[in-house]
Amino acid sequence: MFGTLMTVITLALFVFCTFTFAFVKRNRFFGIRTKMTLMSDDIWRKAHIAAAISTVPFDIILFLILIKVKAEEIKLWLSLFSIMIWTVAVLIITQIIIRNDIKNEKEKHKQNYHNKNNY
Repeated sequence: MFGTLMTVITLALFVFCTFTFAFVKRNRFFGIRTKMTLMSDDIWRKAHIAAAISTVPFDIILFLILIKVKAEEIKLWLSLFSIMIWTVAVLIITQIIIRNDIKNEKEKHKQNYHNKNNY
């Protein structure tokens, strides 16, 4: 019973994140609050949209665990394991997106600087 309960709670949390991350505005209370995501609204939005999209496979996996796995202890451990993997995956994905965005912005500013100095 506890494994099923934990799986339902975890699934509810993931579904909530899937549907709210894409719409949450930059704040200090809810969301992926890292130094980089708090730098700008654009970075915040991109990171949270990526997090929402990357949560969908976990929604599906947890639903399948809920309906296919019969052993309560295995459900419990798979739910806990999915939380850990999801956390790491979301942080890695958002950091990659943020770093690429910052790199692109720097290149754009550098190119604009060179264009201004050539005239």
